[in-house]
Amino acid sequence: DDFIVDRNTSSISGSLTISMNDNGEKLSSYSRSLNAIVLGPKPLRSKAYRNLTAKGHQSGFIPVWQPIEELVKRLEKILGKYAVFFFNEFSPEVIGVLWRPKVFVGKPLSALAAEYSCPSQAEWRTDALVARNVGDLMREIAQV
Repeated sequence: DDFIVDRNTSSISGSLTISMNDNGEKLSSYSRSLNAIVLGPKPLRSKAYRNLTAKGHQSGFIPVWQPIEELVKRLEKILGKYAVFFFNEFSPEVIGVLWRPKVFVGKPLSALAAEYSCPSQAEWRTDALVARNVGDLMREIAQV
């Protein structure tokens, strides 16, 4: 049961002392090196900091910058009442737009609902209906 460490033939420069783990089992330099191999190379290991927690994230990975998700959230915040925005996380270069059904229905002109509106007929009359202008909505999407 005792570990024997030969310091003269050892090829490692680390600590050759025998230590105990949390369960009370003895750990040699060989056992520690196997544990380090399982953890992987140091630059690729996830780092733990006291002020950052990985709660709710898989494998301790803390996402920092997610530009597509942020863009879709901003589009939903600004134009969510006109359209639904979505994307495929495996090919995020395309963002889909699904217009809500009642967006293009003609309505009487109202100052409160005049945003992105244009006359639905070629001539403007007193009782004319207005509809959403797709060109204005697309320009707004392009600017976001």
